[in-house]
Amino acid sequence: MENGVGESRWVWLAVALGVVAAGVVCFGAAALAVLQAGGPARLLASRPTPTVTPVARPLPTATPPTERLQVVGRVLISHAGGALQVHGLARNPESVTRSAVLTATLVEQGGRLVGIAVGTVLDVPPNDTKPFTLVSSDPVLDAVDARVVLAAWLPATQPTAPPPLRLTPGAVRARGNGFVMEARVTNEDRQPHRFTLVGSLLDAGGNLVGVARSAPLTLAPGESTSATLTSPDPLPSFVTARVQVDVLEE
Repeated sequence: MENGVGESRWVWLAVALGVVAAGVVCFGAAALAVLQAGGPARLLASRPTPTVTPVARPLPTATPPTERLQVVGRVLISHAGGALQVHGLARNPESVTRSAVLTATLVEQGGRLVGIAVGTVLDVPPNDTKPFTLVSSDPVLDAVDARVVLAAWLPATQPTAPPPLRLTPGAVRARGNGFVMEARVTNEDRQPHRFTLVGSLLDAGGNLVGVARSAPLTLAPGESTSATLTSPDPLPSFVTARVQVDVLEE
């Protein structure tokens, strides 16, 4: 009996050793195949790379920059009064009052730069226009054109709300070598105001053809007065006359 049990144990042990030996042989064969193929790295590299389908994404839409003050129409060059002056119209397309420093390069007939003029335009009402005047420190008698650019922004000196001054344009007439514009001004505020006025003459196309300005004025609450705006330039042919507050001192 013991001999039978002992023999069966040896049989099972032989079977187990055979299985292990077969596994070792198979593993060795596989390892040899891998080495012959160039190693694990080559096998991994030989695997097909999955194709990634790109997803189309919409490009971001560029937001156009907000235009602020714009110079509209042609500019006027005046040699009256000693120093050269450049007059023009600034348009404010925004919903708030804007002020700015403007500069103009002065060019001769052949396009050569011959000088610079500098000035400001203050408190241009929203969606409105206002004339400006830039002055050169030199006469620059040979300047025939000017290219105006915005140099710097300025804080508004008055609120966006309409100014508390009611303006009524009057007569426009020649005086000497220049012209004058009349206007009636009423202070509808509860406090006094000191200010200057600017007048513009426009042709049928809305182009600026003449500019006049007043001396500083002061009005008490509820007071009215007649104002005279003067220009050293000859009276041009015009269709529309307009008077606005140039500078309002609170």
